[in-house]
Amino acid sequence: MDDGVDPEFGRSMKPPSRAYKILTPPFVAMKWVIVPLHNGGGLRANTRLQILDVYGNVIPGLYGAGEIIGGTCGEVT
Repeated sequence: MDDGVDPEFGRSMKPPSRAYKILTPPFVAMKWVIVPLHNGGGLRANTRLQILDVYGNVIPGLYGAGEIIGGTCGEVT
């Protein structure tokens, strides 16, 4: 890294890069965890993506896609 190149990934470490050596203690490390934020439920839809009411009837003119119709990938009934 002294030559301005990340030896592991071969990327330039010169400005405007945010990577730099920390030479003076104290050194602190933190663990970062990615947390998926998604809707685990949602509106019910049929295979035509039409939204269904609580009785399973199509609501005319109302469509949905993705997480709004339930599940991470949008499950249909």
